[in-house]
Amino acid sequence: MSNLTTMSGDHVPSVASRFASLAANSDLSGGVGAGGYPSISYKGKVWTVVQGDNRTLITNDDGDPKASIEVVILKSNPHLSKIYYSGGYEEGSAAKPTCYSNDSITPAGDAQAPQSASCAICPHNAWGSRITESGAKGKSCSDSRRLAVAPINDLENPMLLRIPAGSLKDLVGYADMLNRRKAPYQSLVTKIGFDHTVAYQKFAFKALRWLSDEEANVVMDVLDRDIVGKITAMDAAPLAIAGTPLKAKAVEEDDFLDTPPVKKAAPAPIKQEAPKPKKIADVLEEADASLDDALSMIDD
Repeated sequence: MSNLTTMSGDHVPSVASRFASLAANSDLSGGVGAGGYPSISYKGKVWTVVQGDNRTLITNDDGDPKASIEVVILKSNPHLSKIYYSGGYEEGSAAKPTCYSNDSITPAGDAQAPQSASCAICPHNAWGSRITESGAKGKSCSDSRRLAVAPINDLENPMLLRIPAGSLKDLVGYADMLNRRKAPYQSLVTKIGFDHTVAYQKFAFKALRWLSDEEANVVMDVLDRDIVGKITAMDAAPLAIAGTPLKAKAVEEDDFLDTPPVKKAAPAPIKQEAPKPKKIADVLEEADASLDDALSMIDD
């Protein structure tokens, strides 16, 4: 996943130790609001920066769309986000979602029509609540992960990047690789592109290089800004007992899409027997490729 000779073996440069006291790489795999900041959107394997009504295509020096972006991951919400449209999302629609959550625990305070007091017992979050045309099982409420990232050539300008459900497993693999090398994700440049072996939007993560001391100074400064908490929606996350933050759930590699989640309560809303689960690729090929545009509208 990384071709850096500087990241081989047990050698860890001083830049990594500077970020060692921050949240661990488990933020990227754990659990698997207001605007005023840009977001990085993707559609048809093309990257765009969106802020308000302005959309700027990310291009290379020749003016062609870039196949990948090079960023520093500043912070990850350790909880998954969720989004639900009662009638399904229609491409090009500017409608707000019916319900959404920034922590996978409860609906957001400004959700239009909360569907349940708890995401855990919501029928739309149940495995099999959505059956694709091919008969594959999925969920009516889509999962994603919020990251605050900064382009390596514009570290002072943090942005929102949502990792879609089909790429969460790849993000877990990237976090595992960083853990083996004792490399905090804030200490290096990450290249995010698309997996060209599949038709759907599946991300590929790659470590490019360590930050320089000068770049690390900028990143440390940006991490102290309130905007990072707003982007990740962690400033509004619910608390557990007596103000103690909820502990992120550890995620195994097979937790996403191809394994039904375990529910603590409530019977399954679909009584009839669902078709036999299909492989992950069959599920993802039925996913709406433009859902990210709808997600970014929440923050506009």
